[in-house]
Amino acid sequence: MDNQLQARLQAQLILGSENLSDKTKKQLFADYAFLTRELEDFANTKHFDMFADLLEQRDKVIALIAVAPDPDNYVGSGAYEELKQELLVAEKTLLNRVKFLMRQIEQRKTISSVYDVYAQSANTGYNINAKR
Repeated sequence: MDNQLQARLQAQLILGSENLSDKTKKQLFADYAFLTRELEDFANTKHFDMFADLLEQRDKVIALIAVAPDPDNYVGSGAYEELKQELLVAEKTLLNRVKFLMRQIEQRKTISSVYDVYAQSANTGYNINAKR
């Protein structure tokens, strides 16, 4: 099974088949970490629809974390702090990748618009480089 399909199925399991409101903060943070890792993987592909879907799912998990019970006192524990540091690095990497992709899109858009001007001038017979 292809990794992207496997990730999609896993993400659907996280948010589809079980009642997320019954999960503890520890379980939700594990789901959040999984979705963040998957976002990193999809940021390196051209599957923008899946990237957006994972981002939406992760936003839902964030909202649930805020109100989830913490019976194990996970928040503030050593394991939580380790995960938090890992996620901070992953978030920064993800943000840098998305910024890079946005710059690429802008560059392609600019190049495309320049070619559009030349194409229009060729169709009209107007020489945009002629000295006047």
